Amino acid sequence: MASSSGVKPNLLKSDGSINIKNLKKDNCPDLSELKDQNYAARCLAENNDIYKELFNIQTIGGFTFRQCIAPGLVRNDTEILHMKSGCVAGDEDSYTVFDKLFNPLIEKMHNGYTRDRHHISSYDRFMLKDTEMNPEYVLSTRIRTCRNLKGIPFAPHMKDKDRQRTEILLVGALQSLKGEYSGTYHSLEKMDKEIREKLVADGYLYQPIDTKGAKVANIDQSWPKNRGIYMNEKKDFVVWVNHKDHCRILGFKKGGDMGDIVGSFCHGLLQLKEGIRGKLQNFAVDAHLGHLTTNPQNLGSALSINVIVRLPLFSKTEQFQQALNILRLRQRPLKDHAVDIFDISNVDTLGFSEIELAQFVVDGVNFLTQMEKRLEANLDISNLLPRQWVIGETRRMSFVSHNNEMVYRIRGPSIKFDNDAFDAFRRLSLPGTTTLDEERQRIRSKSPRLSVASSRTLSKSPSAQRGRSPAPPLRSPSAQHQRSPQPPTKSPCA
Repeated sequence: MASSSGVKPNLLKSDGSINIKNLKKDNCPDLSELKDQNYAARCLAENNDIYKELFNIQTIGGFTFRQCIAPGLVRNDTEILHMKSGCVAGDEDSYTVFDKLFNPLIEKMHNGYTRDRHHISSYDRFMLKDTEMNPEYVLSTRIRTCRNLKGIPFAPHMKDKDRQRTEILLVGALQSLKGEYSGTYHSLEKMDKEIREKLVADGYLYQPIDTKGAKVANIDQSWPKNRGIYMNEKKDFVVWVNHKDHCRILGFKKGGDMGDIVGSFCHGLLQLKEGIRGKLQNFAVDAHLGHLTTNPQNLGSALSINVIVRLPLFSKTEQFQQALNILRLRQRPLKDHAVDIFDISNVDTLGFSEIELAQFVVDGVNFLTQMEKRLEANLDISNLLPRQWVIGETRRMSFVSHNNEMVYRIRGPSIKFDNDAFDAFRRLSLPGTTTLDEERQRIRSKSPRLSVASSRTLSKSPSAQRGRSPAPPLRSPSAQHQRSPQPPTKSPCA
């Protein structure tokens, strides 16, 4: 009989964590109580063959499947605001060696993201439109992303020498930052307790990870050795070293100008990337999964855009959560704050560029504040939830009124998708239509700006020079986002 923790009693240590040495190949743990808490448990419960087939497998670096799934075998006793991944990657090879688990898990976790898709990155802030969010409701904005270095084990599988090497490389790269990003690195080992507590209280510094899943994954081993924080003078560009990933980059800004914070953040991130390259290193990137992270939940851009917004009226309506689901946003009340102040952030990280995600967030927050203003004026909002979606040539997005509904419009020649579910618009095939990626490819191929680049490419092809029509290039739909062809040795991700 299963224990309350969701696994058999002989697998539990005295502290409630999992003793993975006692796991047996032919006896998958009871996951009935865990499959609604994390995706790894759900995938294994649906297909026990995954567990049996991968049980004795390990990566070239020695990270085992049992280490990979250990966090998902521990019941979380705290409130679950959203489903967790339930597994970790110990190195870059984990996503390939354990692909029979990661492929279905990523598809479930990232809203239908399939193996045949490619992730792209974009840091052009000038592609953002209508970036101002109402300062009467928006208090501040924070952007966070994470990166791992290529060829170095990830946090769950790091040894002390790996963590030391990572710190040396990152500190060297951070010290090369210039201008407004120039700052100082502070080692946690040498930091005074009072200073550390002050930085934690102000939200700049992380604390030791005390969740059961993180402890089972060994993310907090050798704490606080070779860990630290880098801050610029204004304290609006911060980098954590050797946290859950090799580095976590954060940008802070008061007010609601999304273009300002995205531009500043992306510029600093690109400077850091160049600093890493100056150390003859690079970030761990995959064409399909984007930036490789310890937690598969952060794959792709690994970007989280958090907007602190005041919504005292709309948050109390039934339409609030419904709107968030449609807009692919999530919310959580802030601790030690009034119940009407929320942290609104993006759900997606994989399959959309940094700029696309920023646009989704700013448009979504603007919609939420519009509903708040209508309620303040005692106006009805029952028919104003976005239900019909329109896509056009460019990524110019805004809400407009249409037949007593809100229409999500991307300016340009339009193709209408009639579906209540936003994820259908974003990723899935609709009855009688092609997939969204195919529609994006078809629409962008008609763009005058892209057609010029295409004509140049075709004019240089051997078949064009011989007077024959060249065959269409075999390119993935996501490659249409790129402004120009990339050298084959470089990944499309930053």
